[in-house]
This record gives sequence, structure tokens and C-alpha cells, in this order.
Amino acid sequence: MAILYPVFLNLSNKRCLVAGGGLVGERKVLGLLEAEAQVVLVSPDMTQGLRDLFEKGQIVWIARKFLPVDLIDCFLAIAATNYPHVNVEIVSEAKKRGLLFCGVDSDSQGNFLVPSVVRRGDLQLAISTGGASPAYSRLIREDLEQMFGEEHALFLVHLKKWRKQVMKQFPDDRERRRKIWQTIVNREVLALVAAGHWDQIEERVSACLSLSSA
Repeated sequence: MAILYPVFLNLSNKRCLVAGGGLVGERKVLGLLEAEAQVVLVSPDMTQGLRDLFEKGQIVWIARKFLPVDLIDCFLAIAATNYPHVNVEIVSEAKKRGLLFCGVDSDSQGNFLVPSVVRRGDLQLAISTGGASPAYSRLIREDLEQMFGEEHALFLVHLKKWRKQVMKQFPDDRERRRKIWQTIVNREVLALVAAGHWDQIEERVSACLSLSSA
């Protein structure tokens, strides 16, 4: 298998097709919805979880087997049916149309893989074993979930705020900005984040900006 190039896609308002209404299809749909994609599900039936999403108007449901016409205007397609030959057909049609496509079994393959992901606000940690072992990806994800709690999402919220302050204060001094970030973003500060010592972090940031402006 070729070495894959890791990338994060902006799927906001992009039409994305998922074929297959089982538990695997449900996981793929939920991931796409998190990315604010316009999800079209093609399947004769579906899980209760998917039905709930459909009834809430969060996905479009085409209640039949896949047809090539379903790929019109799609940005990507995920083949997640229980039938390998159908997944191969979907991937083949998507390839002809120049789409991004992914199959959930080894026979159908694809030109991208969906990684196992840890999300903490704007922080995303993606794990892939190149399709060799989803179980190993899940194990690593569980370890990372323990290492990176929700406090890291809050830290990124603060970093966005501080970044605006630093850019406004020193718009033309790249070296000074670099030194500020070395003081604010390091392992010592991450330890304070994990411990919830936001007052100490704010004091450090204020002192850093004050000293840098002198």
C-alpha cells in the first residue's frame, strides 16, 4: 500500500454519500455530521440511530440499494454496506467520477482512510495504521483520550485570544512573538493546564506581554 499523506478536510456544506445503514455506516455518518457535511445515506434499511438523525432532518435518506446516479454532485463517498461486491462497485463508480472514496473492507479499498480520532475542541488527534488494524488504532485512541482531557480544548480557546493580542501588540516583530510563544506554550504550561491552574497561566501570559512591551 502507498504511503498516505495525512490531511484534514473541510467538509462544511459538502455533499457526502454513505452507502450502508448498519453500525459502521452510522459511525461514518456521525463523523461526517461532526464536520458539518451534507450527508446522504443510501440503504434499504438503517439503524435506529440513523433513523433518529433522518427524522430530525440531519441527513437525507435514499431508501433503496445504491445506484451510480447517487454520486452526482457528491464530494466524497463511503462504501459501508455488508456486501463486499457492492462496496467494490461504489468505489469503482466514485473513482470514475474523480471523487474521494473509501471502502470499509479490504477488497473495496479507496483513495483515503478514515482515521480513529480524538477531539478536544479545535484539537484533533488522528490515528491510522494504514488499514492494518482498526483495533490497534482504537487502543491508541483510548490512551490519547486519557492523556488529553477537555482542558486542552479550553487551552486552545485561550490561545486564540492570546494570539490576537500578541499579533496586535507586535505585528512586525516576529522574533519577539516567537519568544512569547516559547514562554506561553511549553510542557510546564501544559502541566498547569492539566492541573487546572488557569490563574497561574494567566499571570504568566500577562507578565510575558508586559515585559515584552517594555
